[in-house]
Amino acid sequence: MWMRCTVRRLALGVTCATLMAATVSAQDQLRVASPDGRNEVTVEVREGKLYYSLQRDGQAVLLGGRYG
Repeated sequence: MWMRCTVRRLALGVTCATLMAATVSAQDQLRVASPDGRNEVTVEVREGKLYYSLQRDGQAVLLGGRYG
């Protein structure tokens, strides 16, 4: 059950990050955490491509994903 919610949050995070790609490109990384801090999405732009990762409770769930 938590995995389904996590995937939804990741999709929302990636969508938001895509919309903010111009802002992210001026930064090294953009990190977004859930209100309880258990889930964290990291988004970055490298060589014009959007990359993301997801951690839950400090453990990697997805690493090095590429969007687009």
